[in-house]
Amino acid sequence: MKDLQQYYMEGLLSRIDALSSALKVLKDNPRDTEESTRRIAHSLRGSGATYGYPKITEISGRLEDCKTKDMPEILDELIRYLRNLVAEEMQEKQNILLIEDNPEDALITQTTLDDHLFKIHLAETGSQGEEILKENEIGLIILDLILPDTDGRNFIMKLKENTYTAHIPIIVLSAKRHPQIKTECFALGADEFFEKPVDPDLLSAAVSSKLQKAKQLFREYRIDSLTGLLNRASFNESFQRLKALSFREKSPLSLAFVDLDHFKSINDTYGHQVGDEVLKHVADMITNSLRKSDVIARWGGEEFVMLLYNSDSRDTKIALEKMLQSLADTPFITDNGVIIQCSFSGGISTVEGDDSVDTVVSKADSLLYFAKDAGRNRIAIDADLAGEMRKTILLAEDDDLTADFVLHRLRKEGFEVHHFVNGEEALEAFQKIPVSLAILDVKMPGMDGFEVLKRLREIPKFKSMPIMMLTSMGVEKDIVRGLELGADDYMLKPFSPTELLARVRKLLR
Repeated sequence: MKDLQQYYMEGLLSRIDALSSALKVLKDNPRDTEESTRRIAHSLRGSGATYGYPKITEISGRLEDCKTKDMPEILDELIRYLRNLVAEEMQEKQNILLIEDNPEDALITQTTLDDHLFKIHLAETGSQGEEILKENEIGLIILDLILPDTDGRNFIMKLKENTYTAHIPIIVLSAKRHPQIKTECFALGADEFFEKPVDPDLLSAAVSSKLQKAKQLFREYRIDSLTGLLNRASFNESFQRLKALSFREKSPLSLAFVDLDHFKSINDTYGHQVGDEVLKHVADMITNSLRKSDVIARWGGEEFVMLLYNSDSRDTKIALEKMLQSLADTPFITDNGVIIQCSFSGGISTVEGDDSVDTVVSKADSLLYFAKDAGRNRIAIDADLAGEMRKTILLAEDDDLTADFVLHRLRKEGFEVHHFVNGEEALEAFQKIPVSLAILDVKMPGMDGFEVLKRLREIPKFKSMPIMMLTSMGVEKDIVRGLELGADDYMLKPFSPTELLARVRKLLR
């Protein structure tokens, strides 16, 4: 019901504009305006109480049935009530980017749009507009074609070529009156075109209408249909925006990746329908525990990902532990009265300036599995791995480039790594160095990795030591042979540092 009410509130924006316009001309042109006003009142009368706003129905009913002479007073009452209601009920003001270098035109546009409903971000150049787009979730762009640093048409093309801005509706304002310019703007992706000077009522109505349609499309393509949370695509956009803001403000940004504990058993025991309700319950509990500046999305299945701005890993861990306590205090109860206790395990990683979404999620995912192995229903951060990072790894690899790559990554993470270029030296080192994990290349001069693996498994103290094999792409027989000889895992060359680290940590646990 909450989502439906929010959608209803957004739809009221265009009706407020239409009613406000009607109020201005009611006395001068009462006949046509009166008929239009009664139609809108009839619509609001039927929908108000349905969406939980009986007073809308009450005032609209009086407006629809009133005498002509009483209409201005009741219409004014309805407009004021709707404006106050929308301002209170809307979760936050909708962000509009106005790109206009003429101060007078900018002021007229800002005055036209209701500052109780919208937050206007003003840019005088295209480059300023791009910076605002990086750091804010913009719902609509109002664009002048003549800018100091670019042609507005080129700016439209740039927006539509970027996956993060292609969906934002664009209203063009221009003093250029040639029909070809208008046609070109529509062809490039503009949603509306107005010649200056712009009728304030038309602009206001267009803004409200485009924002509502954009919100509807956003829900259809960017929102997870089950939980109502953002989906991956939306989260990726939020990640880029908050990372840019974090870098500019020099504020910490943390990513938390969580996974529900024992969710498969819930599905198996109570069925998938109950499982879906549990997911929605957990999503609501987490959302209610977050700040407005935080972002949460459903990553997939029973996995959720969060971004907490101006929060380091320790602060974020405290916040997630409070969520776990809330889940413990508020279990999910089925229609039959069955109580299902819910919890999750999570990992938290700090976002660095050059990190991609996948890189940070992978780091947090490694920590999540550390939390699960430690007993579930808990949160892990890098500091929790301090003991693990002092573990010793033996690398047997004769290729200099691969060896340098592995050594750099593992030593950067705090592991002690001993490197050998052939099997004989590596096998001899096992007798002298206390090794926690071995990484063996299949192809080495002299004794190859398979032989080293075979001999190690014959020694009692190395029977359970985790061993990873390195082999080239397309050599499936090496993978099979390695697993048959007792390898725990394998990596295909070339591989990413993030994947390497995740696999090493998993094996060490």
